[in-house]
Formats: sequence, structure tokens, C-alpha cells
Amino acid sequence: MINLYRDIDFKKYLWQSILIFCGFLVLGMLIGYFIPHNVTAIAVEYTMSGSASAKIINISDNILFKLVIYFLNNAFVALLFAVLMPLIYYRNLRDVNTVNVNPIWISRFGLSIQAGFPGILIGYAIPIINNNLLIITSLIPHGIIEISAILISAAMGIWFVNGKYLHTIGYKGLIKLYVVYVLPMVFVAAIIEACVTPWLMTLVK
Repeated sequence: MINLYRDIDFKKYLWQSILIFCGFLVLGMLIGYFIPHNVTAIAVEYTMSGSASAKIINISDNILFKLVIYFLNNAFVALLFAVLMPLIYYRNLRDVNTVNVNPIWISRFGLSIQAGFPGILIGYAIPIINNNLLIITSLIPHGIIEISAILISAAMGIWFVNGKYLHTIGYKGLIKLYVVYVLPMVFVAAIIEACVTPWLMTLVK
């Protein structure tokens, strides 16, 4: 199997993804902190309780149920970047009547959304909660692994489409890489988010 972390092209796309994510995360935090809260409140309220995933999670307090939902949600997001985006782009290439879209910009737009909205939420929460340690505790333990999985997925999708492996390992090989490199990280992040993060938050409240 290909070792992604030794591939020069993959490392290049991974660093690009990291810079884009960090940039939009900081931008979102600045927007959430400095823009009047009556402007950003709707987006924050939807993210916290109005979105489909939030409503599903709020159905039950069962830890195992939440673990499964966290895992499935993040696994699907990672799948969009790593597998579905390259698949859609490749099929568009085969259809002469379809306008081709650069997969790099698709992935970058997705990363900007994935970073920007949480950034707005963090910036919004800082002056309200007034407990930076609580905010950090609610995000960092699982967020480091979860975000890393998303970044690897984004870099993987671009690497596959733009590199030399599109016609060699095929989509079966890409899915195998997704299962080996991404899913374990998503699973560990889900366990931490469902079991460890809530416990740590109770300690710092």
C-alpha cells in the first residue's frame, strides 16, 4: 500500500489544506467576536441546535448513540473530500457536455466552510461564556484528531485527482486509503467527543 506521508505531492497538498483551514478558522473567529451578535446569532443557533446533526444528537443522552452519530457525521464529511469529490470530478471529465471544475477549488471551498463556521461559533462564544479554558476543553481533545482527519481527506482527494495514481490504484485503492488513514482517526475522535470531552468540561466549569 502507498505510504501517503512519504509522498511529496500529498505532503504539499496537506500543508496547503492546513494553511487554508487555519486561515479561515482565524477569520471566522474574528467575525464571530467582532461582528455584532445579533448578526451572527442566527448562524450560531442553527449550528448549535437547528442543524440536522444537532437535532439527531439532542434526541438522546445515550453516550453510545452520540458516539455513533459523531462517527457517521465526520466519516461522511471526510468521505466527501477524499472519495466523492474525486469521483464526481472524474466522471465530469468523461462527459464532454459537462463544465469541468477544478477539484482543488472545490476542496478549498469546502475547507473554508468547515473552518469558517466553527470559527464564528468560537468567536461568538468567547465573550458570552467568558471561560476560555472551558471553550478550549470543549474543542481541543477531539478536535485535533477530527480536524486532522478532515485535512488528510481533503489533501487525499486533490492528490488522487491531480497525481499519478488516478489510473493506477483506482477508486478501490482510494477507498482503501480512506479506510486505513482516515476512519480510525474519525473513530477515535468520536470516542473522545462522546466520552472524554463532556467529562473534561465538567471539571473546568
